[in-house]
Amino acid sequence: MAHSIPKASWSRADAKRLTAAAGAFTLELAVEDPRIDAFYRAWYQAQDDVLQALVRRGVDESSIRRVLADGQQKLVGVTQQCLRNDVKLPEAWCGSVALWLTDLFKTRTHNRFHPTDQRMFSVPVRHLADVQGNMQHFDAQDIQLRVRWVYRHHFKPEPEKVHELARQSHCARQVVEFGLKSGWALLDLAARGAILTPPEKVGPPS
Repeated sequence: MAHSIPKASWSRADAKRLTAAAGAFTLELAVEDPRIDAFYRAWYQAQDDVLQALVRRGVDESSIRRVLADGQQKLVGVTQQCLRNDVKLPEAWCGSVALWLTDLFKTRTHNRFHPTDQRMFSVPVRHLADVQGNMQHFDAQDIQLRVRWVYRHHFKPEPEKVHELARQSHCARQVVEFGLKSGWALLDLAARGAILTPPEKVGPPS
């Protein structure tokens, strides 16, 4: 592992690393966190109930589309509340992570109903950042592992201790401690909008 804690994004390669961190964290939440899973299951069940009620009432298609579009707009806000109140993410992260998760679940829903038109999940870019700094190389596996440690140590419903993460990953405790610091720094930059280039594809959600 490269022993460097990023402070700012300044190159296209840096932006790809931040994007990889954001994508990995989003997938970690979506796949591993029971609070996020329960939240989205309840949300989409409620949306489906509304849709079925409108259809039974004979509401025209354009009105149904408006109702569904309004629901999608509200989804980001309620996702942000879930991340703030239930997952306990830092306030500065909630807006960006809510966008990433919403995009992931919209993609997952599309893929469920369109098996011949599968889409890839990608991290939405908030804005261009004009920042200076230095970030040494992290490969994709490095980033995924650091982000997984951050989730499991800081945000998992039953957080795992450093020595547990070290044992599971066959790493020294000091490696995990540094990985937690550098993984947090990557996510903090990504969530605060320090992404310079369009996101890399990180694979289709299941």
